[in-house]
Amino acid sequence: MVCAPLLVNAQPTNIRTYTQEAPLVYEDVWDLWPYSFLNENGEPDGFNIDLIRMVLGELKIPYVIKMKPSQEAFNDLRDGKSDLMMGLAVGFHDEYGHYSQNAVTLFTQSVASPKNDPVTIHSFKDLSNHRVIVNDSSLCHHLMLDYGWGENAIPYSDIKEAIFHINEQDEGQIVWNDLSLKWLIKQYHLDKLEVNPVNMPHGEYKFMSNDLQLLARLDSVYSVLDSTDKLTSLRTKWFYPDRHETGIPSWTWYIVGAIVLLALIMAINTAIYRMQANRITIRNEQKNKRIAQIMATSHVRIWTYDVEQKQFTWRGENGLAAYTYTVEEFSQRYRPADFERLTDVLRQLADTPQSPDGKEEEVRLNIKARDTEGGDTEEKDFTIVLSVLHRDKKGRTTVILGIKQDVTEQTQRARKADESIQRYWSIFNMPMLGIVRFNPEGILVNANEKFCRMFDFDREALLAQHISFKDFLGAKKVKFEEADGFSSTKTYHVGEGDRELNVEIYCMTFTDDHGKPEGLLVTFHDITTRTRKQEEKAQLATQIDTAKEELAQYFSKIDALLRDGRIRMASYSPTSHTLTIFSGTNQVQHALTQTRCMTLVDDSMQKKAMHIINDMDSLSDKEIRFDICTNIRPSGIYPLHLLFSFIPVRDKNQQVTEYFGLCQDITRQKSIEHQLKQEAKKVQEVENTKTSFVNNMVEEIRTPMSTIVTSSKDLHEQQDPQSNETLCQDILDNSKHLLHLIDNILYLSRLEAHMIELEQKPTNFADTFDTYCGADKQVNPKVRFITENPYEQLVLNIDGPKLGNVMERVIENAHQHTQEGFIRVRYDYIGRRLMISVEDTGEGIAPKALEHLNGQTSDTARSSSGLGIPICKELLAQMGGTLEINSEQGLGTTAWITLPCHASTVKRKKLV
Repeated sequence: MVCAPLLVNAQPTNIRTYTQEAPLVYEDVWDLWPYSFLNENGEPDGFNIDLIRMVLGELKIPYVIKMKPSQEAFNDLRDGKSDLMMGLAVGFHDEYGHYSQNAVTLFTQSVASPKNDPVTIHSFKDLSNHRVIVNDSSLCHHLMLDYGWGENAIPYSDIKEAIFHINEQDEGQIVWNDLSLKWLIKQYHLDKLEVNPVNMPHGEYKFMSNDLQLLARLDSVYSVLDSTDKLTSLRTKWFYPDRHETGIPSWTWYIVGAIVLLALIMAINTAIYRMQANRITIRNEQKNKRIAQIMATSHVRIWTYDVEQKQFTWRGENGLAAYTYTVEEFSQRYRPADFERLTDVLRQLADTPQSPDGKEEEVRLNIKARDTEGGDTEEKDFTIVLSVLHRDKKGRTTVILGIKQDVTEQTQRARKADESIQRYWSIFNMPMLGIVRFNPEGILVNANEKFCRMFDFDREALLAQHISFKDFLGAKKVKFEEADGFSSTKTYHVGEGDRELNVEIYCMTFTDDHGKPEGLLVTFHDITTRTRKQEEKAQLATQIDTAKEELAQYFSKIDALLRDGRIRMASYSPTSHTLTIFSGTNQVQHALTQTRCMTLVDDSMQKKAMHIINDMDSLSDKEIRFDICTNIRPSGIYPLHLLFSFIPVRDKNQQVTEYFGLCQDITRQKSIEHQLKQEAKKVQEVENTKTSFVNNMVEEIRTPMSTIVTSSKDLHEQQDPQSNETLCQDILDNSKHLLHLIDNILYLSRLEAHMIELEQKPTNFADTFDTYCGADKQVNPKVRFITENPYEQLVLNIDGPKLGNVMERVIENAHQHTQEGFIRVRYDYIGRRLMISVEDTGEGIAPKALEHLNGQTSDTARSSSGLGIPICKELLAQMGGTLEINSEQGLGTTAWITLPCHASTVKRKKLV
């Protein structure tokens, strides 16, 4: 790169200081053997690592070393995440950082292939005909892509894996860095492979950084280390490990002394020589920098042509060979006709004998080429000066020098100048604008035909009048020198018919190449038609605005109607399978795919929704109307229910293209329908309950009434005193039962009407329990009546008599259905709740009857009156309690009474 030395010498604006807290970050690649790699212990190793440690140690700069993939390391350098690395000084690396002046080493290329296979790649040109494995970020890979041979490149990110594969399969070939290939083959004993050099452009391996001061310091230290041979052992260790130092003979001390003395003398001479060489090197470097600056400033490139070898050599800014090309390779950067001219001149110079005065002929060519070495692949204009650089002893031409200068800018400027002149005359004579020209003195000197036709002027007569700028335009307040950019609109009356002409006037100053004013151009644009059209357009715009306002009001009313009716416009596209819902007349609210639609549809309507979508995808030619229940619950209770009405939309060929219609939210209607169904169901249940209750009561009343009537008849007809006594007892018992039934009916009616008042007051439930569950409750001698009272005193805020009434009814019910076994009544106060259980070993309740008993208000299964359990439940419900019955047919029944209440005194009985 030509600009590298200039960058090294540039003065940095921000000088970086590296400390232990903020050390220099050096990054390198982990798979470039033997330069940088991770050893078996996972630690950084290689020539680069040892060199960095030596150089930064000399500079006393704290540092850390990180190993990363190649591209990641370059990206970190560019992004400022690292401070230093090593890389090839090639164009595709320029964006990542600047290069050092010194080259650490040269990257030459070789091919690794099986020993048994013939070597087919000797030069860079051979890569155009053979497929090879290359590193995906290597110089070889980039060159093959630049030359259009990318199809022959097999890029690998892991060359180690690739070389192992070739060694095992015994086929294939890799083109890569020579030392890296040799190191891998020797390190891993890949005896089946051999390495052969490839004649192709090499690369310079340099320090890379964006810290220019750091690069300058590295160059200085590296030059000292290299000149004092301190790097020789490092290169030998990694690049030439087979070399061994020759021992000093020890069989004679005299020879040793002589050698030491001779070495001392040679060291002194060498030191003197190196001092002189360093001075010469510094002078050469300064000259090279000046030459490089001149070359960079003048855009000059240098190459030489070897007549005998027929090779082109591209020279760097220091004059050293950078790349070597064959004739065919060099020709690819030129156009065929231009390269043929170049080769003709080369042959002419090769055949030209040396002139007697020693002066060599120079030939100049103007051609187009691609400056690939400069990093530019676009065709540019170049001037090449060819001359003989060297002749042999016989005067024959051996080397021809080519100096190539980029003249693209000069050529473009000349081309633009020609184009400007052509544009001037084409613009001046354009038929669309009237144009006049004034000289620097402000006198009219030219007018085009369009201007003369616009104003009915005779051109020659007009120019003969020598009209001034101010008189011509009537612009008395505008100075000629300040007229550039002046514009105005004027109306003229032209001709005998007093024709009205509206024109736009614009003034523009034009200058020569040195910026000196050459005159003034004034353009006249006839805008008469445009003015009329603008007036008509303004009227039309007013009408359109009025129509838009009316249309907007119309759309606003439509939107309001749709919003009030909870209606949305919708469309379905069979092509994109998308359902679009609009919030107004044209604003998209939702665009849903088929998959999204199906996820929103309730599971019960999935098949229906899929059937409707399939009909529309099949372009059904009919109106489609359907309602869908979704799984969206806007109110949290009822799901969103939508009613869709679609009609097919057809194109000019009467083919269905989409479906358009309305989407209405009918959730409210559906919820009302659902509520009506539920209320109707409840009314029906109440009606059924009432009917069942009436039927039960009729049956219950009919039984004792029938007994009373029958017994009364028998009493009237019978004359036997003993039979009369029995009949009278039956009439008495059934009358009592009927009276008890009527009392229960009236009591339940008063309960349901909330006519019975509850009186909650502090009550000792231990006494209440004994009162309502005493020994007098023993009815059947075959049934043991058991009570468990665990409290000595339990004062609760309850209505004791009514709770006792509930307990009596439940105990009575248990007695009626228990013929043997036991009835156990017990209670406890837990968690602010009084819990009473009545357990019996009676006949139990059938499952269906138990379900009816727990859920309904009638009880025909357990009570002779049918109202015992309903009265208990209603009383407990009004006191805030519950009655639950658990039973198993044939095994007995347990009734649980639960009543929330507050206890003011709790005193349990002592256990004996």
